[in-house]
Amino acid sequence: MAFLDSTSKEWADILKGRESLIRKIKEFDNFNIDPVSLPSLFIQVLFEIDANQREILSTATGFVVKHNGIYYLITNLHVVTGRHTETGKCLHGLGAVPNKLRIWHHSTLATMGYGAWGFREESLYDGEEKPLWLEHPNKNIKDRDNYLEPNVDVIALPLTDLDKNVLIHPIEIDELDFDIKLSPGTTCHIVGYPFGRSAKSFPIWKTGHIASDIAVHKNQRHFFIDATTREGMSGSPVVYRTFGPYESNSGEIIMNSSIKTRFLGIYSGRIEKDIEVGMVWTPNIIKEIINAPKNR
Repeated sequence: MAFLDSTSKEWADILKGRESLIRKIKEFDNFNIDPVSLPSLFIQVLFEIDANQREILSTATGFVVKHNGIYYLITNLHVVTGRHTETGKCLHGLGAVPNKLRIWHHSTLATMGYGAWGFREESLYDGEEKPLWLEHPNKNIKDRDNYLEPNVDVIALPLTDLDKNVLIHPIEIDELDFDIKLSPGTTCHIVGYPFGRSAKSFPIWKTGHIASDIAVHKNQRHFFIDATTREGMSGSPVVYRTFGPYESNSGEIIMNSSIKTRFLGIYSGRIEKDIEVGMVWTPNIIKEIINAPKNR
């Protein structure tokens, strides 16, 4: 493996060898980053005419998950197609659609594994113009009884442009999970890059609330949130965080004195332009995409 995974023993050994330097850095400027900030990656969506002519069509957010030794970028379908997932309408004013993503990864050159970035570019189509990303096998489940069900706006793109200077901070979907009752009004955080803006290249945290009963959505594939999100946050991870006691799904009050984080899903934009209600796709969608027989 040419690149490094921040969860690997190899990276742990490298950090161990840098202990003295890291201690001095922390003593000097108290530079500590929340672990949930690390997986969110800034994406520039490109239209490439040739090696010398490229245009940035838009910006977005994404994150990486690992499955069976393969690393996938998770983001939204509308990000890679450049089209509205429901209507098929082109999102770019001049009708341009993307054919490449520029992904800003963390660099192994950073002493602690964060604080330095480098971009790598991933093609969206192969030589026969077939998409390289993976889609949900049942992305469209509209029928007479479910005509309002949205198409799945999530994809997984296998990463290929990786090297020894790239450090991956994958989201561990199963580890960032615990039994908690999620109800309307529950606080959540969307961690991404609104309008392509950042906090010294780290993502910006926007806070909102769950805005629907998750159980009412078919197969609990998605839910709504009330948050002031903006363009560029499509593909952002959404998390819940608690610093104290919480209620389980069975109604039991769990005493807790530590920080606990649950990965809630992938943000995919507002359901209508002029209302501050957005859609989040649940983590099971990622698993269903990657594990689909046609995607193996």
